[in-house]
Amino acid sequence: MRFHCPKCNALLSAGEHLAGKTIACKCGHQFKAPTPAAAPKQAPKPTVVAKPASPGPKPMVQASPVPSSPVQPTPVPAPTQDIMLRCPCGKQLKAAASARGKTVRCSCGKMLKVPGQPAQPAHPNAAAAPIQVAPLQTAPTPAPAPMRPEERLGAELQHIAEVEEQRAFEEEQRAQAASAYRPLNQMTLGGGDEETLRSKYIHHEAAVRGIGALFYFSGGYAIFTAVILTLVVTMGILVDIRAEEMGDTPEARFWNSNGPYVVIGIATVMGIFFTILAASLQALQLWAKIVATIICVLGMIGVPIFGTALYAYCLYLLYCPEGNFIFTKPYLEARKKTPHMQPGISTFFQVLLTIFVLLIIASFVWNMIAGVINA
Repeated sequence: MRFHCPKCNALLSAGEHLAGKTIACKCGHQFKAPTPAAAPKQAPKPTVVAKPASPGPKPMVQASPVPSSPVQPTPVPAPTQDIMLRCPCGKQLKAAASARGKTVRCSCGKMLKVPGQPAQPAHPNAAAAPIQVAPLQTAPTPAPAPMRPEERLGAELQHIAEVEEQRAFEEEQRAQAASAYRPLNQMTLGGGDEETLRSKYIHHEAAVRGIGALFYFSGGYAIFTAVILTLVVTMGILVDIRAEEMGDTPEARFWNSNGPYVVIGIATVMGIFFTILAASLQALQLWAKIVATIICVLGMIGVPIFGTALYAYCLYLLYCPEGNFIFTKPYLEARKKTPHMQPGISTFFQVLLTIFVLLIIASFVWNMIAGVINA
């Protein structure tokens, strides 16, 4: 059936099953569709009288008829009434009708889901879409009743528990994400990782133990010197320096009387010190690394060429990435759990110590031969 809109006089077309029901025109006006008996069969054909430019007969000009194609009414928009929500923390929230089926956030951080189905998109084929009848106006949603004190307390406790659970979960996620990027010296070892770690760094540990062996050698040499001087003084073998060589000076008299004992004391203290330092360095104690660094720097300055190269190599072993790591707590823990893995001393330092010992023996033998010849 066809009929006109009471407001804009547009020609509308609708099925007879909508007779007497509320429909919407494209101009937005809502009205009840007329019954088939009251609907006009066709649109009227208005005429427009054109005013002639000069006197004469007045011709009639007929206007174009109204298109007879059916015009579909505009779909009625979804209801825009706000929706009231209550958060477990006790606060009341108001959400727009367009938020149906979506999630909103309370000021306390709790996520709430708005009840209802989300708004459906417009029909893809507006011409083929059925006519929408204007929905009946519903009464506003009443505000929720106030919560009792015990209900409010229970809701607050539940909210606190949920917040703490969410916080613990987030902290666990952050810890797991951070653990994937922690450097090796911050790892927590377990299971068979200790042997794997020792196997990876045991050769460098052997090189650092070689530095400790050098300090053992220095300490042993100092103690050996103190022992020899003690025997010489005790047996009366030491001959006083003649006055004509040093002159009759206080320094000469002091040296002839107290000099050997001063040397014995200094050699003994240095021997004990280097022995303790060597043992601590081979045990990978951090303070021994610092003291060894100072001695290596002084050695580079005091002993040119060979000493500079040797002590520079020792500093490299102590402060390269592998050298820094073997002094850390994770590696020391792995070292305690793998006592069956002993690194020993690197081949380089074994050869170097052998050369030093041979040089000392050769020097001692040469002095003995020179003394016999001079006698």
